[in-house]
Amino acid sequence: MVANITTDTEDAVHLSRHFLRLQAHHVAVLPGPLPGPADANGMTTSYKLFAVGAWVEDVQEEHLAVMALVVTSGPEGVARVEPQRLASWRHPGPVTALQVADLGRGEVCIFSGGGGGALCRLQLAMPLAPGATPSDIQLRGGGFEGADLLVAAQLHRGPLSGISVQSDSRLVATCGLDGRIFVLPVLGDLSAHMEEPLVDSGPSTSYWAIAWSSPQTFVTAGTTGGLEVWDRRGGKPVARSPMSWGATGFAELDLAQGTARRISSVAVHPGRPHLAATGSSDGCVAVWDLRFRNPPARAALDDPSAGDVRKVQFDASEAAAGGGAGGGCLLFCTEGGFLAMASPAFDDGSSAQQERGGAGGAAWRAEVLWREPAAAMLAFDAEQDQGRDLMASTDQECLVYISR
Repeated sequence: MVANITTDTEDAVHLSRHFLRLQAHHVAVLPGPLPGPADANGMTTSYKLFAVGAWVEDVQEEHLAVMALVVTSGPEGVARVEPQRLASWRHPGPVTALQVADLGRGEVCIFSGGGGGALCRLQLAMPLAPGATPSDIQLRGGGFEGADLLVAAQLHRGPLSGISVQSDSRLVATCGLDGRIFVLPVLGDLSAHMEEPLVDSGPSTSYWAIAWSSPQTFVTAGTTGGLEVWDRRGGKPVARSPMSWGATGFAELDLAQGTARRISSVAVHPGRPHLAATGSSDGCVAVWDLRFRNPPARAALDDPSAGDVRKVQFDASEAAAGGGAGGGCLLFCTEGGFLAMASPAFDDGSSAQQERGGAGGAAWRAEVLWREPAAAMLAFDAEQDQGRDLMASTDQECLVYISR
């Protein structure tokens, strides 16, 4: 299915769905080259590159794959989109986390976590010249042997649940269901740093998500509820959200439903490191001020079938368009098949609170961008420079591509 849709603001939105022949549980957009010049008919070709951690039913194996959408556009918008699988490696167990590190000058690392606690790393040199093609991508530094992806470091005693990369300090942080947190260099021999975790909270604690908020600090969500802020130079939290705000920021629901509700995803605002977004149960998202002066702003999908949030991230397209003075907007996907957006809702139309840059316990509104019919939305990602391209995967081996 390919469709170019005109919105109320007269902006063209392209949406297409593509059968991938794999079930992608995690999706991460890769930086790619700009399109080359248009041909005689005014058509241009661009390559939207991405990585997936997926179950491949045909061979009954878990894989890490690098893929591309070949997008042909003309004066009337997107004319054709064709998916390509560029390379694929067997992964050591299910892919439980996936993160891309753009280190600049075309240097890219793909990190994946496994159900057995392993961290894998794939190093790529991406082409930068306009008009370059995927055939110009170079694999660097090993990371694989034949068709198998190699384990860079065996870190956790059980599933590795979260990965976050700090590009400025070139550090990668991981968390696991074993209550351990590791901080390692992005490059070099990772196995040399795996003996001692930064944090070992013991088997009674599990961490579900992790995200860097600065070159020195990161935020986690786990069985303790709410959010914890850590300094990598120490082994204890330096700040913690009040318990009265609830385990997910929805105190009333958290109290009523107890441990059934939890935070599943954390993201930090790229321009305002004191703001973090979380996704949790029942289509609920929240924006937290990590100084914890006010309760988080909250939004939820008004649909009982929304399902749990699989991933949340701040919308880069709003900042690129000149917005984002405060909390900005969120993008998130849910197990109920929803790809949605949350944004501040002001009764008087003002943006005073957004200008102050705080979450402040305000009510946000959630709106549906797309609902996948009869399928769960497993993952999504958006390119970070402009945020115009979104890719979302479903449990029916489908990829939804949206160009805004």
